[in-house]
Amino acid sequence: MKTMPKRVLAATTGIVAVLAGLIGCVFAARSTLDFLKHLTEFSWWDAFAAFASLLIWVIALSASWSGIRFLRFAWSGRSSPITSWLRSIVVGVLFFFPGFMFSLPITILWAEYTWPGDGQSWFAAMMVSFYIGIAAAILCCIVLLLRSRRDAPSPKSQ
Repeated sequence: MKTMPKRVLAATTGIVAVLAGLIGCVFAARSTLDFLKHLTEFSWWDAFAAFASLLIWVIALSASWSGIRFLRFAWSGRSSPITSWLRSIVVGVLFFFPGFMFSLPITILWAEYTWPGDGQSWFAAMMVSFYIGIAAAILCCIVLLLRSRRDAPSPKSQ
């Protein structure tokens, strides 16, 4: 692929990622403020809400950071190197979306089968898909970090 189509594709992807990251930051700020406003005493649901708020922040900032990198490549035509452990973490966090989206149809079918006729069964499906997305992101981070550690040159060989 020639350089110009790559740069156009990178610019388009970068703009979409930055916009998605900014929208995510707005939702993260709202969820954080809502969490802090309703925090009266600690419960496990509060811990889940704090974790979900933190996850929204991490995903939004990762998307913005990735979009900025795409836009820098589109502008200059050169990409700067990134450390392997940082890339592993960012790609792992962004793997939440495929884990969530690909599991959602299956969990919706499961919820409709388990609770037929219940109009709120989709909420249970979304909660299960949310956990599957978190598990996919954590698993992807671990695998990529182990792989980057294995592929890194050892100090003895340098």
